Amino acid sequence: MKLKSNHATEILNSLNEDRKTTKDFCDFTIIAGGKQFPVHKCVIGSISEYFKKMLTTKMIESFLNEGSVKEISGPTMASIINFIYTSCIILTHDNVYDVLEAAEYLQIPSLKEQCKIFFKASLNEENCLKIRSYSNRYNMGDLVQAAELFISENLGAVLKSGDFLQFDVDDVKYMLMLESDEELIDEDKYRSVISWTKHGVCDRKEHFSDLFCFIQLDYLSSEFLNDVVRKEKLVCNSLECMNLLVMSVTSRLSGAQVFKKRKGQFEKILIIGGESCKQSVVKFHTKTNQWIKMPDTNIARMHPSAVNYNQQILMMGGAEECDGPCYNSVEMLDLNDENPKWDSNLPSMGEKRNAFASTLLNGLVYCAGGENDNDCLSSCESYNPEERKWSSIRNMNKTRYYHTLVSAQGLLYALGGLEDGCTITNTAECYDPRNGKWEYIPKMKTCRYGLTAVVLNNEIYAIGGQGDLKYLSSFEKYNLDTKAWIDVRSMNEERYGGSACVVDGLIWVFGGEGAKTVEFYDPATNKWQVSTNMDTERESPCVLSI
Repeated sequence: MKLKSNHATEILNSLNEDRKTTKDFCDFTIIAGGKQFPVHKCVIGSISEYFKKMLTTKMIESFLNEGSVKEISGPTMASIINFIYTSCIILTHDNVYDVLEAAEYLQIPSLKEQCKIFFKASLNEENCLKIRSYSNRYNMGDLVQAAELFISENLGAVLKSGDFLQFDVDDVKYMLMLESDEELIDEDKYRSVISWTKHGVCDRKEHFSDLFCFIQLDYLSSEFLNDVVRKEKLVCNSLECMNLLVMSVTSRLSGAQVFKKRKGQFEKILIIGGESCKQSVVKFHTKTNQWIKMPDTNIARMHPSAVNYNQQILMMGGAEECDGPCYNSVEMLDLNDENPKWDSNLPSMGEKRNAFASTLLNGLVYCAGGENDNDCLSSCESYNPEERKWSSIRNMNKTRYYHTLVSAQGLLYALGGLEDGCTITNTAECYDPRNGKWEYIPKMKTCRYGLTAVVLNNEIYAIGGQGDLKYLSSFEKYNLDTKAWIDVRSMNEERYGGSACVVDGLIWVFGGEGAKTVEFYDPATNKWQVSTNMDTERESPCVLSI
């Protein structure tokens, strides 16, 4: 018969009473904030790695039987010692940040966990940014996710909070990159940038033009642009801001349907082509898993690339067959039309490109790398849809094809692919349109070609592809603030030649050689979920949110 008593708890309670009263068995004194705290070495050393090392590594404190902790105040140390002996602590909005810093310093994981529980329960629009900052600093990943989810779901209120004005420029950029279904969120973003800049205009005005680039003018009404943005001195005094404003206003005056409403817009995804169905186009509804046939493309294209410019789908390049001639032609499907049809009457790219990559940035279409009929390419070009004109830009540092291209924070990012015609690479580089230069960024953790990528919440996700020996289900993300890659939970299927886009804060992945399912990833839960089966097998389709 196994019996159990509660004497373990009684012993700790007795030692706690001893340190408060007679101190008969106390054998060490902690000094903090000018106060002395008699304790027992065996108790503090068993819960704190900091004190364990102090007492067991022949440090001078172990001989003197006292140790000074200058980094922690007296009241905070008193609360922590009480927690060590009783497992209880009173946390408030006034003391929790000090306690968390002390728990990290003293290496007490259980106390750090109590702070995390408090933070999760007390998240609001005034403190969520500060909590996100602290949880990032002290490596509390699930709390980071909880704070970011709260921010994205309450973005308008957070932008208007008083604490927003106190944060640094990187936090402001993070907020501006978040997506939201709130109807006037883009006006809120604009007003928040103005308020933040004017809160310390002497020091902050140098950041204004960079922050203004994060405002998606396409989602601001013509009245707001004319009555509010055009009259703002910060905008008028910046040539870069005025250029963006003039471009947006001019394209509206020309009749282009530029102004878009956010509410419920992105629920559908357009899937174009694939090796076995090169001209096939379907629309997928994320809420119903419904597949709807759309008009076929005019030309069968293998490994083309496509972008969505204001609901005008531009399909570019590709090849007739696997080893067939490459194309530089472009066709467009205008989803703003009641009965859309593919139109081939568009200017051709300056170069034939197959297995290349494209993306949008500041109203321009950018195309990079690929292969033509003879060579692998490092060349790049941009297209102005309003002027219907292609222009060359500086070459990438390396030739790349079967790579991917995304835009974030006003820069282009080219990831992975095949370098120099045969080498699978994990290199990545970014292009700054302001100085016309490509520069390397840290390498991905895995070599990948035939991969896809998306940008979500200030992070670039590199997804699937083929590595040195096999197709990949793994994916990784690059944080634009920390400049570091980390692995993320793998997909359910290996996907070489899959394609992805973001809808409602989720990453949706379609296709890939042999892949039969559609699946989506939720960053808040770090989980992949299969949504449905593909309509047909599609390797290297073009996938766009619409």
